[in-house]
Amino acid sequence: MSNDIQPAKRGRPARSQEQTVELIVSGATRLLLSQGYSATTMEAVAAHCGLAKKTLYRFAANRSELVGLVIGSWTQGFADLFDEDPLAADDLLAVLGRLLGAVADRALSDDAVGLFKLLTQDFAERSLALEAYQANGIEHATLLLANWLSRQAVRGLVTIAQPQVLARMILSLVIAEPLRRRALGLELADDRATVASQIEGCMQLLSGQAFSLKAACR
Repeated sequence: MSNDIQPAKRGRPARSQEQTVELIVSGATRLLLSQGYSATTMEAVAAHCGLAKKTLYRFAANRSELVGLVIGSWTQGFADLFDEDPLAADDLLAVLGRLLGAVADRALSDDAVGLFKLLTQDFAERSLALEAYQANGIEHATLLLANWLSRQAVRGLVTIAQPQVLARMILSLVIAEPLRRRALGLELADDRATVASQIEGCMQLLSGQAFSLKAACR
């Protein structure tokens, strides 16, 4: 009889929480865009990802929370970039332009446009899905930008009367309008030149180059 000790069989290496979230986000996104909202059940996502349903429920309680998880992963992808502060007032618009470019890369991607188009359709639980989209995407991005603008005002680099309002206006110009055009097929999804032009136009508007009032003649 052999005394050799047989090594224990090793199973699949355990995933980290971050890896599990990435897997869920990827799987949910693929199903949402290819099968639609109604077919993207919790069971379908768990099966697609090769996860137990109880594991999936640790990160999302229902389909609308899955949408929130997907959108939240996009905004979280550029959230840390808003820690950057310009060194001086002359650098503010350049830094802001880079931040908006990073937001646009996520918010105007093929997946983002596809999900936006999906949410314009009529389906059960649409209101819940839209709430998740609004909270984790639009409102989160607006808050990030508003906080950044407020911080620059506190640093004395700029004067801003209403940072939240300004942030919403900037994102409407740079993100919301191009997103609408891409969803309608009026603009190519990978048209980086148009996005760059939109950001440049926004910078010119903020700097007073695109629009400024002349002093009244006396």
